[in-house]
Amino acid sequence: MNKLTITATAATALLIAGLSMSLAADSDSKETAAAQQSAKITLVQAITIAEQATGGKSAEAEFELEDGIAIYEVEVAMADGSEIEVEIDAQSGAILSQEAEGDHEHEDKVV
Repeated sequence: MNKLTITATAATALLIAGLSMSLAADSDSKETAAAQQSAKITLVQAITIAEQATGGKSAEAEFELEDGIAIYEVEVAMADGSEIEVEIDAQSGAILSQEAEGDHEHEDKVV
């Protein structure tokens, strides 16, 4: 094979891989959007739940599908400067976990 054929083949392979990833990401975003539309708990409610559970103030919040489960992940800033990540079930409002940011020893600690 000459250099032109190798280069063209490599470019085609990269293009196909890129398109595949793009289509997969689009499919994931549609699935996430559909899950968010059917969530019984709103983002505002999830933030309130997290703030009441920790006594802090919300710094960041987002909706995610984690292992097929719709959750809100809320980062809460505490008065002492630390942060706690709270995961809340988007269907029931139940707190699934609380974890101090940077505390990877106790990751996924259920409260």
